[in-house]
Amino acid sequence: MRLLARVSLAAAVLAPMLALADTPGVDISPSLFSPYGNYGGITVGFRFDVTQTLEVTALGHLFFGGDVIPRQVGLWDPNGNLLASTTVLASDPMVDGWSYHWLGGPIILNPGVNYAVGGFEPSGVFTYYTFGNQSGLPVAPGISTDHHPYYHYTNSGLTDPVDPEGDNGLWNGADFLVNAVPETPPVVALGLGVGLLGILTRRRNRR
Repeated sequence: MRLLARVSLAAAVLAPMLALADTPGVDISPSLFSPYGNYGGITVGFRFDVTQTLEVTALGHLFFGGDVIPRQVGLWDPNGNLLASTTVLASDPMVDGWSYHWLGGPIILNPGVNYAVGGFEPSGVFTYYTFGNQSGLPVAPGISTDHHPYYHYTNSGLTDPVDPEGDNGLWNGADFLVNAVPETPPVVALGLGVGLLGILTRRRNRR
C-alpha cells in the first residue's frame, strides 16, 4: 500500500509537467464578428505582451461563409523580425471556430516582450471585425493585450501590422495557439518518473 501511495504521489507531481494544452492566444467567438469591408492588400492582426515563457505551436485564421482562400499568417518580434509564418487553410483543424495550421516546431516567446500576429487579406475578400470594446475577451495565461486592432497596408504580401486602428475591437485576420513552457522538460520529467518507479520497485523486492 505504501508503494502504491508513493507511485500515486509521483504521478500527481509529474502530471502537470506532462499535460500541456494548446490554447488560443485570444479566444474570440465567431459570433462577435461583423463584415467590415473589402480591404485587399492589408495585413490585419493585434499586438500582445508576454508575462511568462510561452511557446507558439500554430497560427490561425477565421473563415466566414464560403471563403476558402488560403491566408498567410505571421508572427513578429518587436523589431519587426518575422519569427514564423504559414499558410492557413479553411480545412485546417479548428479550435473554437478558428482554423489553425501547426508550425514545424514551437516558437519560444520570452516574458517582457511585445509581439505581433497578423494575417494578409488579399483582394476580393471581406475583412471581418468585432465592433465595440472587447477588453473582456479571454486571453491565454501569460498573454496581455490592449485589445486594439493593428494593420499595415501593402500590396507585397504579409507584413508586420504596426499601425494601430483608432477603434476598439479586433479583426479576424489572425490568432495563434500557445502553451506554457514547463519548468521541467517533459522528457526529463518522464525519466524522473520512470527512475522513481524503478527505485520503489527494487525496494519492494528486497523485502
